[in-house]
Amino acid sequence: MKKKPRTGSTVSAFIEAVGRTITPALAALGFTQEQAEVEDLSAAYCHGNGPRYVKVSANADPRDLPCYLNAVLGEGQRSWPGG
Repeated sequence: MKKKPRTGSTVSAFIEAVGRTITPALAALGFTQEQAEVEDLSAAYCHGNGPRYVKVSANADPRDLPCYLNAVLGEGQRSWPGG
């Protein structure tokens, strides 16, 4: 049986906020969720609409202090070439 990742409270709150507010708001503008990466201490989501995209992420890993939230608005490729 595959274990569900255990997330910290900061990351859990971020995941809840994405599902409750960010995803529906972007859906109203024609964006769909294209990618979701959820780990123990981090989470990242990418929503796209044609060439435009919105990436939101949270990191609460103590090795990467300070904890942070990030939002990226872009147009074009979602990742670096070759990545």
